[in-house]
Amino acid sequence: MIYLCKRFILIFIFSFFSLPLFVFAEGSDFFVNTEVGSSAGTLRIANVEGFSPHASNVFENPAGLYRINKFSTSAFMTTIMQDVAYQNLALSYRLPIGVLGLGYMQVGVDNIHKTREVTDSLGLSYPEIDYDFGYKNSVSKISYQVSQSQHLHLGASFSYFLTSLDTVKGQGYNMDVGAIFKADNFEVSVCFKNILSSKIAYTDSDYTIVNNNSQSTTESIPFIGSYGLKYMYHDFDFYVQLKNIGKLSGFSKSVGVSYIPSFFSSFMISAGYREYPVKQMIEGDVKKTFLPSAVLGLGLDLYGINFDYAYEVDLNKDKISDYKNTHYFSVAYSF
Repeated sequence: MIYLCKRFILIFIFSFFSLPLFVFAEGSDFFVNTEVGSSAGTLRIANVEGFSPHASNVFENPAGLYRINKFSTSAFMTTIMQDVAYQNLALSYRLPIGVLGLGYMQVGVDNIHKTREVTDSLGLSYPEIDYDFGYKNSVSKISYQVSQSQHLHLGASFSYFLTSLDTVKGQGYNMDVGAIFKADNFEVSVCFKNILSSKIAYTDSDYTIVNNNSQSTTESIPFIGSYGLKYMYHDFDFYVQLKNIGKLSGFSKSVGVSYIPSFFSSFMISAGYREYPVKQMIEGDVKKTFLPSAVLGLGLDLYGINFDYAYEVDLNKDKISDYKNTHYFSVAYSF
């Protein structure tokens, strides 16, 4: 046990200080949709990742798949600003050695108008709807988890990114690696997402047709490092997390608590505080920062079917992101 602790601490210290130095030093503007959240169960504890007992860990920390007994599936959905729809689906299955996980997450908007300028018989110009198109940003993941012992669990994921907007299409790939150390009354989760230097490559089919040429541009996928702790005390679980995202300076902070009454262990009530990344346009300059929000939520586990609900309230005084007053729902099934 002492040897395992020392080994884990050395891995943690080396990864914490060295890995962020040589991946994605330039940051990125690419939107990684997994940062919205993987499930209402995770969001109701302030989006502290890596501690879900379900297949949704494919999107959080693949090492967390060690909790899968035999099979698990989870589904998540929410709508932001009444138009932007998020959905994901994850599956995991225990193999003779390790756990295999699959996941797909998508964010999309339909019925975006593309207009063109027309001129009437009087010489007056006005816009006219040419056609409607949609926006889709998706990521597909395949994960594998293996346990080194009952205390140390490791995992990795391969990610394929696909985004489209009218005639523009972008594709890319990357990898995540994670570890979880488990003791009697606490767990530590460490995950590094998008550790490769690969990028999203964009092409515009309309430009190719008109100019008989190809045009491609790229965006880096931001490196994301998350470091979480879960501490169990009687009927309460306490959570804290630090996360650094791409070029954003500093760490976003999350703290959460969940109460599971001993007389009714199938019911959970949770609350938390988190900071989420945003971009602000201030006097013509783009500023990247973290803004605060509070979350409340409920969970219910009925014979392996788990229902979760979370409600997030924006705490930013400037109210530039009031769409953060959002409802989240997810369901999971495990056996």
